[in-house]
Amino acid sequence: MQVTISTHESANRSGDATPIWSLDELMPRERSDAKASHPFSGVRIMVVAAHQDDETLGAGGSFAECGHLTIVYVTDGAPDRRMSRAKGFATRTAYARARMEEAKRALSLASVETRFVFLGVRDQRAAFHMAKLAFRLRKLFAEFAPDAILTHAFEGGHPDHDATAFAVHAAARMLDKDIPIVEMTGYHNANGTPVYGWFIWRDVPLVTILLSAEARTRKKAMLEMFVSQKGEISCFPLEAESFRIAPRYNFGKRPHDGQLCYERNSFSMTWSLWLRLVRRAIRSLERLHLLRRTVRSLERASAKLIADAAFAARHRR
Repeated sequence: MQVTISTHESANRSGDATPIWSLDELMPRERSDAKASHPFSGVRIMVVAAHQDDETLGAGGSFAECGHLTIVYVTDGAPDRRMSRAKGFATRTAYARARMEEAKRALSLASVETRFVFLGVRDQRAAFHMAKLAFRLRKLFAEFAPDAILTHAFEGGHPDHDATAFAVHAAARMLDKDIPIVEMTGYHNANGTPVYGWFIWRDVPLVTILLSAEARTRKKAMLEMFVSQKGEISCFPLEAESFRIAPRYNFGKRPHDGQLCYERNSFSMTWSLWLRLVRRAIRSLERLHLLRRTVRSLERASAKLIADAAFAARHRR
Protein backbone atom coordinates (compact mmCIF):
# COMPACT_ATOMS: atom_id res chain seq x y z
CA MET A 1 0.00 0.00 0.00
CA GLN A 2 1.30 3.44 -0.91
CA VAL A 3 -0.17 6.67 0.40
CA THR A 4 0.22 9.96 -1.43
CA ILE A 5 -1.06 13.35 -0.31
CA SER A 6 -1.70 16.10 -2.82
CA THR A 7 -3.56 19.40 -3.08
CA HIS A 8 -5.46 20.57 -6.15
CA GLU A 9 -6.62 24.07 -7.05
CA SER A 10 -10.37 24.30 -7.22
CA ALA A 11 -12.44 25.58 -10.09
CA ASN A 12 -15.52 24.54 -8.16
CA ARG A 13 -17.83 27.05 -6.52
CA SER A 14 -20.23 25.06 -4.37
CA GLY A 15 -18.90 26.06 -0.98
CA ASP A 16 -16.10 26.88 1.42
CA ALA A 17 -13.09 24.73 0.55
CA THR A 18 -11.70 24.87 4.10
CA PRO A 19 -12.36 21.62 6.00
CA ILE A 20 -12.63 21.68 9.77
CA TRP A 21 -10.61 18.47 10.20
CA SER A 22 -7.61 16.92 8.50
CA LEU A 23 -7.07 13.30 7.55
CA ASP A 24 -3.99 13.39 9.75
CA GLU A 25 -6.37 13.53 12.71
CA LEU A 26 -7.63 10.08 11.78
CA MET A 27 -4.12 8.64 11.77
CA PRO A 28 -3.49 6.57 14.92
CA ARG A 29 -1.06 8.61 17.01
CA GLU A 30 0.90 5.56 18.18
CA ARG A 31 1.94 4.72 14.59
CA SER A 32 5.42 6.19 14.16
CA ASP A 33 5.63 5.54 10.40
CA ALA A 34 2.88 7.88 9.12
CA LYS A 35 3.76 7.24 5.48
CA ALA A 36 3.03 3.54 5.86
CA SER A 37 -0.20 3.93 7.78
CA HIS A 38 -3.65 4.12 6.24
CA PRO A 39 -5.85 6.99 7.46
CA PHE A 40 -8.51 4.43 8.43
CA SER A 41 -6.17 2.18 10.43
CA GLY A 42 -7.97 1.12 13.60
CA VAL A 43 -10.71 3.73 13.03
CA ARG A 44 -14.39 2.95 13.58
CA ILE A 45 -15.93 4.06 10.29
CA MET A 46 -19.61 4.58 9.50
CA VAL A 47 -20.20 4.61 5.76
CA VAL A 48 -23.37 6.33 4.56
CA ALA A 49 -23.89 5.18 0.98
CA ALA A 50 -26.75 5.92 -1.37
CA HIS A 51 -26.75 2.49 -3.03
CA GLN A 52 -25.47 -1.03 -2.52
CA ASP A 53 -22.05 -0.98 -4.28
CA ASP A 54 -21.21 2.71 -3.77
CA GLU A 55 -19.21 1.89 -0.64
CA THR A 56 -17.17 -0.83 -2.35
CA LEU A 57 -16.48 1.27 -5.44
CA GLY A 58 -15.31 4.16 -3.29
CA ALA A 59 -13.46 2.42 -0.48
CA GLY A 60 -13.69 -1.39 -0.72
CA GLY A 61 -9.93 -1.84 -0.92
CA SER A 62 -9.45 0.11 2.31
CA PHE A 63 -12.08 -1.50 4.54
CA ALA A 64 -9.68 -4.14 5.89
CA GLU A 65 -7.76 -1.32 7.59
CA CYS A 66 -10.77 -0.21 9.67
CA GLY A 67 -11.20 -1.07 13.32
CA HIS A 68 -14.93 -1.60 12.77
CA LEU A 69 -17.29 -0.87 9.90
CA THR A 70 -20.94 0.17 9.90
CA ILE A 71 -22.61 0.64 6.53
CA VAL A 72 -25.82 2.63 6.25
CA TYR A 73 -27.61 2.27 2.91
CA VAL A 74 -29.95 5.17 2.23
CA THR A 75 -31.87 3.63 -0.67
CA ASP A 76 -32.92 0.10 -1.56
CA GLY A 77 -31.18 0.35 -4.95
CA ALA A 78 -34.33 -0.33 -6.99
CA PRO A 79 -35.91 2.68 -8.75
CA ASP A 80 -38.96 1.24 -10.50
CA ARG A 81 -40.51 -1.84 -12.09
CA ARG A 82 -39.21 -0.99 -15.58
CA MET A 83 -35.60 -0.91 -14.39
CA SER A 84 -36.16 -4.03 -12.30
CA ARG A 85 -37.40 -5.95 -15.32
CA ALA A 86 -34.48 -4.66 -17.40
CA LYS A 87 -32.20 -6.17 -14.76
CA GLY A 88 -34.04 -9.51 -14.94
CA PHE A 89 -36.35 -9.20 -11.91
CA ALA A 90 -40.12 -9.59 -11.98
CA THR A 91 -40.76 -6.91 -9.37
CA ARG A 92 -39.09 -3.89 -7.83
CA THR A 93 -39.16 -5.64 -4.44
CA ALA A 94 -37.26 -8.62 -5.84
CA TYR A 95 -34.63 -6.32 -7.32
CA ALA A 96 -34.23 -4.45 -4.03
CA ARG A 97 -33.88 -7.74 -2.14
CA ALA A 98 -31.22 -8.92 -4.59
CA ARG A 99 -29.21 -5.74 -4.16
CA MET A 100 -29.30 -6.13 -0.38
CA GLU A 101 -28.05 -9.71 -0.62
CA GLU A 102 -25.33 -8.70 -3.08
CA ALA A 103 -24.08 -6.12 -0.59
CA LYS A 104 -23.98 -8.63 2.25
CA ARG A 105 -22.04 -11.14 0.13
CA ALA A 106 -19.59 -8.46 -1.01
CA LEU A 107 -18.88 -7.13 2.48
CA SER A 108 -18.39 -10.63 3.83
CA LEU A 109 -15.12 -10.52 1.84
CA ALA A 110 -13.96 -7.18 3.27
CA SER A 111 -11.87 -8.68 6.12
CA VAL A 112 -13.49 -6.49 8.76
CA GLU A 113 -16.41 -6.86 11.16
CA THR A 114 -19.36 -5.15 9.44
CA ARG A 115 -22.76 -4.02 10.67
CA PHE A 116 -25.55 -3.06 8.22
CA VAL A 117 -28.35 -0.52 8.46
CA PHE A 118 -30.90 -0.26 5.63
CA LEU A 119 -33.00 2.92 5.54
CA GLY A 120 -35.10 1.68 2.62
CA VAL A 121 -35.79 4.83 0.57
CA ARG A 122 -36.68 4.05 -3.03
CA ASP A 123 -33.77 4.52 -5.46
CA GLN A 124 -33.74 8.00 -7.08
CA ARG A 125 -36.09 9.37 -4.39
CA ALA A 126 -33.66 10.29 -1.60
CA ALA A 127 -33.82 13.99 -2.46
CA PHE A 128 -37.54 13.97 -1.62
CA HIS A 129 -36.80 12.79 1.95
CA MET A 130 -33.67 14.76 2.93
CA ALA A 131 -34.98 16.25 6.19
CA LYS A 132 -36.32 12.92 7.43
CA LEU A 133 -33.06 11.21 6.44
CA ALA A 134 -31.03 13.85 8.30
CA PHE A 135 -32.89 13.17 11.55
CA ARG A 136 -32.59 9.40 11.12
CA LEU A 137 -28.86 9.73 10.47
CA ARG A 138 -28.41 12.04 13.44
CA LYS A 139 -29.90 9.35 15.65
CA LEU A 140 -27.56 6.71 14.16
CA PHE A 141 -24.51 8.96 14.55
CA ALA A 142 -25.39 9.58 18.20
CA GLU A 143 -26.13 5.90 18.89
CA PHE A 144 -23.08 4.34 17.22
CA ALA A 145 -20.62 7.24 17.83
CA PRO A 146 -18.23 6.42 14.96
CA ASP A 147 -14.76 7.97 14.79
CA ALA A 148 -15.51 9.20 11.26
CA ILE A 149 -18.31 9.20 8.71
CA LEU A 150 -17.49 8.22 5.12
CA THR A 151 -19.92 9.36 2.43
CA HIS A 152 -20.42 10.92 -0.99
CA ALA A 153 -19.18 14.26 -2.26
CA PHE A 154 -21.66 16.84 -3.56
CA GLU A 155 -20.79 16.70 -7.26
CA GLY A 156 -23.96 16.46 -9.32
CA GLY A 157 -23.35 12.82 -10.21
CA HIS A 158 -26.37 10.85 -9.00
CA PRO A 159 -29.21 12.70 -7.23
CA ASP A 160 -29.18 10.09 -4.46
CA HIS A 161 -25.46 10.77 -3.89
CA ASP A 162 -26.07 14.51 -3.53
CA ALA A 163 -29.11 13.95 -1.31
CA THR A 164 -27.10 11.60 0.91
CA ALA A 165 -24.33 14.21 1.20
CA PHE A 166 -26.90 16.84 2.23
CA ALA A 167 -28.49 14.56 4.84
CA VAL A 168 -25.12 13.56 6.31
CA HIS A 169 -23.95 17.17 6.65
CA ALA A 170 -27.29 18.27 8.12
CA ALA A 171 -27.27 15.38 10.60
CA ALA A 172 -23.69 16.05 11.68
CA ARG A 173 -24.44 19.71 12.37
CA MET A 174 -27.26 18.71 14.72
CA LEU A 175 -24.96 16.61 16.90
CA ASP A 176 -23.63 17.77 20.27
CA LYS A 177 -20.08 16.73 19.24
CA ASP A 178 -18.11 16.99 16.01
CA ILE A 179 -17.51 13.87 13.93
CA PRO A 180 -15.28 14.26 10.86
CA ILE A 181 -16.96 13.66 7.51
CA VAL A 182 -14.69 11.98 4.97
CA GLU A 183 -15.56 11.79 1.29
CA MET A 184 -15.05 8.91 -1.12
CA THR A 185 -15.08 9.26 -4.88
CA GLY A 186 -18.03 8.56 -7.16
CA TYR A 187 -18.60 10.08 -10.57
CA HIS A 188 -19.31 13.49 -12.08
CA ASN A 189 -19.47 15.42 -15.33
CA ALA A 190 -17.49 18.56 -14.39
CA ASN A 191 -15.32 18.51 -17.49
CA GLY A 192 -18.10 17.76 -19.96
CA THR A 193 -17.44 14.01 -19.98
CA PRO A 194 -18.16 11.44 -17.22
CA VAL A 195 -15.31 10.97 -14.75
CA TYR A 196 -15.28 7.89 -12.52
CA GLY A 197 -13.31 7.35 -9.31
CA TRP A 198 -11.95 10.90 -9.00
CA PHE A 199 -13.10 14.06 -7.26
CA ILE A 200 -13.93 17.42 -8.73
CA TRP A 201 -10.81 19.42 -7.97
CA ARG A 202 -10.79 21.52 -4.82
CA ASP A 203 -8.14 23.41 -2.96
CA VAL A 204 -8.02 20.84 -0.15
CA PRO A 205 -5.59 18.02 0.69
CA LEU A 206 -6.36 14.75 -1.03
CA VAL A 207 -5.18 11.37 0.21
CA THR A 208 -4.79 8.77 -2.53
CA ILE A 209 -4.22 5.14 -1.56
CA LEU A 210 -2.47 3.05 -4.20
CA LEU A 211 -3.90 -0.37 -3.44
CA SER A 212 -1.64 -3.36 -2.98
CA ALA A 213 -2.10 -6.43 -5.16
CA GLU A 214 -3.87 -8.12 -2.23
CA ALA A 215 -6.24 -5.19 -1.72
CA ARG A 216 -7.01 -4.99 -5.47
CA THR A 217 -7.77 -8.70 -5.57
CA ARG A 218 -10.05 -8.39 -2.55
CA LYS A 219 -11.86 -5.37 -3.99
CA LYS A 220 -12.30 -7.10 -7.36
CA ALA A 221 -13.81 -10.14 -5.60
CA MET A 222 -16.17 -7.87 -3.65
CA LEU A 223 -17.31 -6.07 -6.79
CA GLU A 224 -17.99 -9.39 -8.52
CA MET A 225 -20.71 -10.00 -5.93
CA PHE A 226 -22.74 -7.11 -7.38
CA VAL A 227 -23.97 -9.20 -10.28
CA SER A 228 -26.83 -6.86 -11.14
CA GLN A 229 -24.50 -3.88 -11.52
CA LYS A 230 -21.78 -5.29 -13.79
CA GLY A 231 -22.16 -2.67 -16.49
CA GLU A 232 -21.97 0.29 -14.14
CA ILE A 233 -19.10 -1.12 -12.07
CA SER A 234 -16.86 -1.70 -15.09
CA CYS A 235 -16.34 2.07 -15.47
CA PHE A 236 -14.49 2.49 -12.17
CA PRO A 237 -10.72 2.06 -11.67
CA LEU A 238 -9.36 -0.53 -9.25
CA GLU A 239 -5.80 0.71 -8.78
CA ALA A 240 -6.35 3.45 -6.21
CA GLU A 241 -8.83 5.03 -3.79
CA SER A 242 -8.91 8.70 -2.86
CA PHE A 243 -10.33 10.38 0.25
CA ARG A 244 -10.63 13.90 1.58
CA ILE A 245 -12.23 15.66 4.53
CA ALA A 246 -15.51 17.18 3.34
CA PRO A 247 -15.67 20.96 2.98
CA ARG A 248 -18.70 22.91 4.18
CA TYR A 249 -20.97 22.88 1.15
CA ASN A 250 -23.56 25.35 0.02
CA PHE A 251 -26.10 22.88 -1.36
CA GLY A 252 -27.93 25.73 -3.07
CA LYS A 253 -25.05 26.41 -5.49
CA ARG A 254 -24.24 24.20 -8.45
CA PRO A 255 -21.33 21.86 -7.67
CA HIS A 256 -19.68 22.88 -10.94
CA ASP A 257 -20.36 25.07 -13.97
CA GLY A 258 -20.90 22.23 -16.44
CA GLN A 259 -23.91 20.04 -17.10
CA LEU A 260 -24.74 17.80 -14.15
CA CYS A 261 -24.95 14.05 -14.72
CA TYR A 262 -28.61 13.98 -13.76
CA GLU A 263 -29.31 16.77 -16.25
CA ARG A 264 -27.95 14.72 -19.12
CA ASN A 265 -29.15 11.27 -18.03
CA SER A 266 -32.64 9.85 -17.56
CA PHE A 267 -32.99 10.71 -13.86
CA SER A 268 -36.16 12.34 -12.62
CA MET A 269 -34.14 15.29 -11.31
CA THR A 270 -33.25 18.76 -12.55
CA TRP A 271 -31.28 21.53 -10.89
CA SER A 272 -34.40 23.64 -10.40
CA LEU A 273 -36.17 20.71 -8.74
CA TRP A 274 -33.08 20.05 -6.58
CA LEU A 275 -33.16 23.66 -5.38
CA ARG A 276 -36.83 23.41 -4.43
CA LEU A 277 -36.21 20.18 -2.53
CA VAL A 278 -33.18 21.61 -0.69
CA ARG A 279 -35.17 24.67 0.39
CA ARG A 280 -38.03 22.46 1.52
CA ALA A 281 -35.66 20.23 3.49
CA ILE A 282 -34.02 23.23 5.17
CA ARG A 283 -37.40 24.65 6.20
CA SER A 284 -38.41 21.25 7.61
CA LEU A 285 -35.13 20.93 9.49
CA GLU A 286 -35.50 24.41 10.94
CA ARG A 287 -39.02 23.66 12.15
CA LEU A 288 -38.09 20.29 13.62
CA HIS A 289 -34.92 21.63 15.18
CA LEU A 290 -36.88 24.49 16.78
CA LEU A 291 -39.44 21.98 18.06
CA ARG A 292 -36.63 19.84 19.49
CA ARG A 293 -35.08 22.84 21.23
CA THR A 294 -38.49 23.81 22.63
CA VAL A 295 -39.03 20.30 24.01
CA ARG A 296 -35.58 20.34 25.60
CA SER A 297 -36.31 23.73 27.14
CA LEU A 298 -39.61 22.43 28.56
CA GLU A 299 -37.88 19.33 29.90
CA ARG A 300 -35.27 21.48 31.65
CA ALA A 301 -37.97 23.75 33.06
CA SER A 302 -39.95 20.73 34.30
CA ALA A 303 -36.84 19.23 35.90
CA LYS A 304 -36.15 22.53 37.66
CA LEU A 305 -39.73 22.75 38.98
CA ILE A 306 -39.52 19.18 40.29
CA ALA A 307 -36.16 19.89 41.93
CA ASP A 308 -37.45 23.12 43.49
CA ALA A 309 -40.55 21.34 44.80
CA ALA A 310 -38.41 18.58 46.30
CA PHE A 311 -36.13 21.16 47.93
CA ALA A 312 -39.11 23.04 49.39
CA ALA A 313 -40.63 19.82 50.70
CA ARG A 314 -37.40 18.87 52.49
CA HIS A 315 -37.16 22.26 54.17
CA ARG A 316 -40.79 22.19 55.31
CA ARG A 317 -39.98 19.12 57.36
